[in-house]
Amino acid sequence: MEKHSDIRERILETAQRLFYNQGYNSTGINQIIEEAGIAKASLYQHFKSKDALLVAYLQRNHRERIQRLWEFINKCEDPAARLGAMFEYRISVAEEGQFRGCSFMRIHSELDMCYAKDRAQAEIRQYKNEVLGIIRSLVNKLPLKKEVDPDLLSERIFMIYEGAQINSTLLQRAEPLKQGKALVMEMIS
Repeated sequence: MEKHSDIRERILETAQRLFYNQGYNSTGINQIIEEAGIAKASLYQHFKSKDALLVAYLQRNHRERIQRLWEFINKCEDPAARLGAMFEYRISVAEEGQFRGCSFMRIHSELDMCYAKDRAQAEIRQYKNEVLGIIRSLVNKLPLKKEVDPDLLSERIFMIYEGAQINSTLLQRAEPLKQGKALVMEMIS
């Protein structure tokens, strides 16, 4: 007999794939139920609504993305190389997703029709703020010149990081992320 937590994970994995590939609004509950191979009652036993499933998906995605980001960062010792590794992580994610873009921003663009809009936006902001926090922690370990404001530098690196991802999605190639990495490496050298 399948465990309660296994069914929940199967629902989340199915929702994650469908929400990213098709979009939140284009994915129906019946499709999630069918593709997860569960009964409707099982879905509602774990999630009260599609919106509740969305919030759980964002939370799960947040944990997975941050864990994977740290795996890339922790391959390097030097703080500058660790910042570069963040871009390598983003290149990897972009290529795996076939340049469809940031899963959080894809959901954000669909939230107008979502009852859990405020909760979903809060989850997305929390993820983006954690990424900014990681950048800040790495910048604070750099040997910066006295006149360099580490908070301002962190904000600028974050803008490059996010902007490079958007351009990578628009152009359907990794080059903007590679250029973003090069620009950041130049800024901190």
